[in-house]
Amino acid sequence: MPLRIVDGLPPFGELVVGSTNTVVDWLVHLAIALSAGTTFGVVLGRLAHRLAPALILGLLYGAVWWFLGAL
Repeated sequence: MPLRIVDGLPPFGELVVGSTNTVVDWLVHLAIALSAGTTFGVVLGRLAHRLAPALILGLLYGAVWWFLGAL
């Protein structure tokens, strides 16, 4: 959120649900993180039982979300 203030962008919650409330902004971020984490567990969880594959898959999955989040 601080980066958005520096860049002059509106709060994320305002963009998604039309609210400027900081708590709503935080809840929107939590909901997105929860859905992303759940999706990782459901889709790639079977492949991530050992440390190395879990780290590699997690980093790749996180990079995809980082890229999609910037769109």
